Parts: sequence; structure tokens; C-alpha cells
Amino acid sequence: VKGSILYNSELNINLAMIYFYLGDTFLEKMEFETDILGNGFQINEKNLETKTLNSNLQKINEEHENSNDESSENEEIEEIQIVWENLDTCRIILERYINEQKNLNINDQNLIYDKMYKCYRRLGDCENFRENFQQAIEEYNKGLDILQKINNLNILRKKAELYYMIGITYNYECSAEFFDKAIMNFENGKKCLKDFLNEIIKNNEKKEDIEELNLLIQSFEEKILDTKEEANIFLKDGIIK
Repeated sequence: VKGSILYNSELNINLAMIYFYLGDTFLEKMEFETDILGNGFQINEKNLETKTLNSNLQKINEEHENSNDESSENEEIEEIQIVWENLDTCRIILERYINEQKNLNINDQNLIYDKMYKCYRRLGDCENFRENFQQAIEEYNKGLDILQKINNLNILRKKAELYYMIGITYNYECSAEFFDKAIMNFENGKKCLKDFLNEIIKNNEKKEDIEELNLLIQSFEEKILDTKEEANIFLKDGIIK
């Protein structure tokens, strides 16, 4: 409110990252609490294992727990709505600004695009948290579209990160079609990292950076193999067709 009074508008460009950090901080808090409690949706690779809860444990003091669960669920819905509203307001401000400012130099354009990428990335995480998987994928893809506009070598790593999140999200859908799309995105992410690695080798970058990239490429390769194995298990058990 103070910011909107100061800048005479709630959609002033100077407020964009304030909205972003508000949404990002709330979302980080929810992700952290979810990981600790083991409840709800987790944005990590073990989600498929943690979505099935032990029904026997849920029977302890059932009426009391149901009451607490309902209260907790309502609080979580309210918090994730706050996250979305802040991130979406940031998106609106940045999109409007880049469309209105026709004379920005390349560096200023890239700064705005980078902020938009961050915003779309976290909007995707927000939708993942709500288990709106297709909407999450749409947000991640918008982030990829934005990165295409930045002529900078470092975007390859950011693109790899988004491809990874898209792949993970497709895995949550548990169907043959989506497993194939997950693998395709993991492959795209691996290619981005390999291209990035080749460039930094040419530029004689630090050995530590090269080692880190090789480890990341290896993690993509392992994820591709894991997804193929997981798809085969689901097919074998008749869970997917």
C-alpha cells in the first residue's frame, strides 16, 4: 500500500520485484513446511513416492485431525492464493512495461526479460504446488519463450532448469504420453547443458565450473533412465496404456 502511494500506482515498474519477492518468500515458506511435514504436494523428485500416505496413521484421533486438517487446508489455500496474486501482479507489471517502453537498450531489455523469466518460473512452481500440472507447464514454457529473447550464454543453464521442471511435471501425470514428453524435455535440458559446457571449455573457464556442469549433465541422464524405468513399471502393472 505504501509503495502504491509512493509511486501513485500499484502497477509501477519499481514495485514489480517487491511483488515478486513477496510471492517468492511465501512460496519458499510453504515448500519448506511441506518438505518437513511430508504433507501435500512437494516440488521435488520424490513426489510420486510421497503422494500415498499411510492410512493407518490417519485414523489416530480422526475427528480431531479432520478438524485440524480442514483448518490447515484452508490456511494453505489462502497462502497459495497470496503467492499467485503477488507473482501474477509482478508479471502484469513487467509485461506492460516491456510493451510500453519502445526505446529500451539491450541491457535494460535483458534485465526485464530475466525478471519475467524468474516470475514465470515461480508461477509454474506455484501451480505445481496446487497440482495444476498443465498450467504449471504453460508457465514454464512461457519462461522458455522469454529466455529465447535474451542473447546471453548463461540462459542455456536457465533453459535447462526449466526443461527439468517441465519434465518433472509431466512425470506427475503418470501416462505413457506424458512420460514420453518428460523424457523429451530432459533430453532438451541435457542438450542445453552440453552446449553451455562446450562454450565455457572454449573460453577456458574454471575447472570447478566444468566439473559442476558434468555432474548436472549426469543428473539429467540419470533422470532420463529413471523415467524410462518408471514408465516400464507402470506399463507392466497396467497402470498406464
